[in-house]
This record gives sequence, C-alpha cells and structure tokens, in this order.
Amino acid sequence: MGAISEVRQKEIGRILRALRRKTKNRKGEIVITSDELVRDEDLADLRELRPEFRDTKVKAAVAWLERAGFLSRNNNLTDVFQGKLLVHSLEEAEKIIGQLNLGPYNRNLWLNILSNLMNTREEAGIRADSIAEALFPEKHAISEMERKTGLTAAQMVIAALHDMADAGLVDQGIMLSATFRPKSRNRASEVLEAACRLEEELLRLCQESDPNAENGDWVEMNIRRLNQKLHDEGCETSPDVLRQLIKGISYDGKGLAASQGSFELQYVDRNRYRVRLQRSWHNIQETISLRQNVAGTILRA
Repeated sequence: MGAISEVRQKEIGRILRALRRKTKNRKGEIVITSDELVRDEDLADLRELRPEFRDTKVKAAVAWLERAGFLSRNNNLTDVFQGKLLVHSLEEAEKIIGQLNLGPYNRNLWLNILSNLMNTREEAGIRADSIAEALFPEKHAISEMERKTGLTAAQMVIAALHDMADAGLVDQGIMLSATFRPKSRNRASEVLEAACRLEEELLRLCQESDPNAENGDWVEMNIRRLNQKLHDEGCETSPDVLRQLIKGISYDGKGLAASQGSFELQYVDRNRYRVRLQRSWHNIQETISLRQNVAGTILRA
C-alpha cells in the first residue's frame, strides 16, 4: 500500500502543471480539492487509484512543492459539514421533502445525497467529492453543473447538506475527537506545557522586534532568524514548529465575534512571511492565553 501512495518526481511535476492551469480567484489564489485537481487530463492515471491513495499522493506532492518554494498553502477553505442523519430511510425522508416546495432537481439531489450517506459505514467519514462523483459520474456532467452554478461539485453537496439540516433531515453539529498520551513518554500535558512556553517566547520576540507593528503596516518575519534566537535562549524548537505556531496564531479568533485571525500572513518564501497584526499585541496575547487555557482544561477533563 505504501508503494501505491508513494509520490514520484514526475507526478509532482504533473501536479504542479495541473495547478498552474487552474483558475485563480481575485486574490490570485487557487481553491481546489484533491479530487477536483485530479480531474485534469494530465492526471488521468491517478483517477484509477482508490480515493484515499490518490488523496495522499496529491497532498504529499503539494507538501513537497511548498517546501521547494513553488507555492504556499494558506487557509484551508474547503467547507466541512459535521452532523448525523435524523431520518432512518428514504421513505421517511420523502415524507418530509414532500412537505417542502422543492423543485425536481433539488428533490433528487437531496435524496441521492441521503442515499449515499445511508450506505456509508457509521464510523467512516465521507468526502463531499466522493458524493459529487457518485451523483455526477461523467466528467462533462460535473463540468456542466459547475459552469451553471459557479460552484464546484463538492460545494454544491455541502450547500445542499446545510439546506437539509434546516429542513430537519440531518442534525448539524460540531463533533471533535482527538487522541493523546495521558502517561509515559511525550505525554500530552508535558507537550502542551512546552508548546505554550515556546509560543509565549515566540510572541515576546516578535513584539520586541516590531513593537510598533500595531499601526497596521506589513512587517517581515524571518523564521530561521527567530528559530536561532529561541535556540540561543535555550528553547527546543525548529523552523517547522515555528511555522505551525505562526499559522496557528493567524487563525486565533476566526469564527468568533472578530471573524479574523490575530495575524494576516503573506508567504514570501519558505523562511519568510510578511505579517500584519489584526489586533493589538495585548489582545493577541489574551487570545493565545484563552486558547491555551481551553486546551489545558480539555486535557484535565
């Protein structure tokens, strides 16, 4: 199985060419899922692989391209719907749908989505791409629907699921799970304490380097330079760890009242970001402390 999902240099090159052919949004970004990407003619052979294997290949190739400086992954904009079915059969669903003023297209779309969900193992997740492929097995059918609606096939499925939740066919809720080590080496509590200390030191260095960054100007952040300073102060870290922490801070506050992260990031190269603060240093620290306290409470629960 490992050999099947292994990514080769030629495949990385083909995936890069496929990405370059995709349409960019107004910000110059490409928003695409792995299954949408492999619909490219140059990647037809990947379509023969099982979904989990081709997904692994694409993600591994994109990771290599990012490391080599060919692209930068920013926010993951692929919507996720979390919930469970409230109906036990299609007959029950049809009774509810019959009371709604749905056109034939939406009625069939909803029933087909429900059929896919009912035939999925309860413990297994299902990707919107997979449902979309089942609904529109022919490539030209997907392309035509995307052209008419302005949405990708996966986005159409996600939008339909939200509407189905409003209609009482599915229960929309947040379900989170995590696995951690409560004891022995690398236990979760110790790892969290170390990560919190490192994050606090990182923020302190950033504030000392650019105390006036609160004026809204862009400032440059050099990852390797920060990593060396933290090493000199006795912190155990690496450039990859710092990248994860910085991206994490950039997400802080999203989905809350502010609806924006603490940092706005622009990728320069693998070792440099341009950063603009979206709240004061004091408020950034408070948001980080809140997140850290929530994590600690979860571990102690």
